[in-house]
Amino acid sequence: MPIKSVHKMKKTHTKALITGINSCFDYMEELICNIEFDKDDDKYYARLRTEIGGLREFTGITFEDVLNQVMVELEEEMS
Repeated sequence: MPIKSVHKMKKTHTKALITGINSCFDYMEELICNIEFDKDDDKYYARLRTEIGGLREFTGITFEDVLNQVMVELEEEMS
């Protein structure tokens, strides 16, 4: 078997393991939130939408600032 075929087979198998495609695992997918990140010249933005809290927007100087704000908001809502 050529090396390319082996590599392609491994990638396909890995994808099947991660996503559960063609596997014996049954799972249910449920969308709990939608998060969009954006960057302007000097600020980062996040839009978080959940069924419970609706749409919220966050801004920060660094991506980590905005990501932390989103994580705290989700932790509070989900607890």
